[in-house]
Amino acid sequence: MTIEIEDNVPVPVVSRRSGVEYPFGQLAVGQSFFVADVKRGTLASRAHAFGKHQTPKWKFKVAPAEKDGASGMRCWRVA
Repeated sequence: MTIEIEDNVPVPVVSRRSGVEYPFGQLAVGQSFFVADVKRGTLASRAHAFGKHQTPKWKFKVAPAEKDGASGMRCWRVA
């Protein structure tokens, strides 16, 4: 097997998985936002990752919710 080494091959531009920016940084304690068609684990993971980089750490709660007949998840800032 031969592996060719190449020059000048552009690196692909990688965007966020879905291109969605969640407004974690805009939430005050007690505020929340709703997102339709998102998995609980995806939103909870993103919230946790954001919160652990804050000083002091921020905490979030993610739970299934409905808004205007749409099913999705709601994310609350709890600390």
